[in-house]
Amino acid sequence: MSQKKQFYINFLAQLLYTAVNLSINFFLVPKIINNINATAYGFISLSTDFVNYIGLITVALNALSSRFIIINYHKKEYKKANEYFNSTLFANLTIGGFIAIGSFFFITFIDRILNIPVDLVNDVRILFTMVIMNFLTGMTLSVFQVSTNISNKLYLNNIVNIVSQIIRCIILFTAYTYLPMNIWYIGFSQFVCAIIYNTSSYIFCKKLTPEIKISPKFVHIKKCVELTKNGIWSLISTISSMLTNGLDLLITNLLVGSASMGILSIPRSIYSVICTLFESLAITFNPKIIYNVAKENIKDLQYQLVFSYKFLSMFSNTIIATFIILGMNFFELWVPSQDANVLALIAKISVLDLIISMPMQSFNHIYTAFNKIKFPAVVSILFSVATLIVEFIGLSLTKSNIIKLLFISSTSSFFLGLKYLTFTPIYSAKLLNLKKTFFYPIIFRNLIAFIISLSFGYLLYNFISIESWFTFFVACLFIAPVASIITFLINFNKDEKMRVIKLFQSLLKKTKNV
Repeated sequence: MSQKKQFYINFLAQLLYTAVNLSINFFLVPKIINNINATAYGFISLSTDFVNYIGLITVALNALSSRFIIINYHKKEYKKANEYFNSTLFANLTIGGFIAIGSFFFITFIDRILNIPVDLVNDVRILFTMVIMNFLTGMTLSVFQVSTNISNKLYLNNIVNIVSQIIRCIILFTAYTYLPMNIWYIGFSQFVCAIIYNTSSYIFCKKLTPEIKISPKFVHIKKCVELTKNGIWSLISTISSMLTNGLDLLITNLLVGSASMGILSIPRSIYSVICTLFESLAITFNPKIIYNVAKENIKDLQYQLVFSYKFLSMFSNTIIATFIILGMNFFELWVPSQDANVLALIAKISVLDLIISMPMQSFNHIYTAFNKIKFPAVVSILFSVATLIVEFIGLSLTKSNIIKLLFISSTSSFFLGLKYLTFTPIYSAKLLNLKKTFFYPIIFRNLIAFIISLSFGYLLYNFISIESWFTFFVACLFIAPVASIITFLINFNKDEKMRVIKLFQSLLKKTKNV
């Protein structure tokens, strides 16, 4: 299969998986909020953040393991690839055992650590147990996922994800229709998905990369030390990301209250879905980026980054502009029991940084590909510390819980957007031996495209009356294409426009064949 066809299939599969996952959240969130309450839903989001916290333990080891395995595999140095693979696998299994022991004590005393309403304690305890089991399954076996990256067959992961998410839908529909209302069903369904996904990853690894062997003889402490030493800066970078965004719910729970955390978790779920979508779409460019670095094809790498930015900007401008225009209507229909004004305002403030950061998601992969992650990590931690300092100062200056939520959302959004506007394009250009300002013309052109898209969208919105889901989706069908077309016309040159048109034509053909 040609590389272009592989990209098309990977991209289409990722879109389908995201659509399925988004559909689950779309129907599930209002059901939980209406049948339990927003506070309970907040603990679902917090449990996800929690496993991200404990996942920091393995970031240094795992951050660059795939990079070393893939690079050596492409160079046909299979012995080295096996050493990195097995050292990572057995180290993860060992670390997973210690995490399981620590998690047992955390879950036992969870009601003394977090602010949990008495009637939710047992439910939250079971939820965290399931989510941690899900995390341990994925963490210990994550190294098997490298095979689809090596072979550039990421669509296989997405196909399995789609199947597992359909099974998850069946589990959740059955549980929330025929069983008493509990939030831990979410964790159980995720655990089932993790088993399916990681079992498939193991099978793919055996089939796609037969040169990779599982054997203790390939385990070397020195490889673990090397990976950890190189990955320590990825750990710092991950910590900085959590300080910027990942601590919002925990800070709100501890300093504002569990009810406010529940309110924040609703718009935060939209933010997370958008981020996950673009991180996943950017991954479809990753195999080609790593391949070009391994083969030292810097010119192709430069073109790949520029095209990925423009391509992703077409989706980011469409989604974010449409959401900003229709956000109020969305929350009124989605969670009618909540204050749509507050939710829409928090959500709109939260997504502002995404206008800049989302098209640049593929840029993040070049730090790892070049093994140049130290400086980005230091810069990220400085931005994160600044975010926390400003947040704590702001929280101390007001007594209004709503103002506190708005301040938390706006602060993290501001500093994240600032980082992607200043550091990311300059340092990426430096790695490619380009002028520091090389990427700024496409960034500013995209901002102009977004402003024009938003303006035309609001003009259309004035002629639309939204009173139901049907009219809401009709409005989306009018506003979203306008943003896509405007971005397409402004951002792409003639050759790139032809490439995008051919890409979508191929995607349509693939869709018809499915």
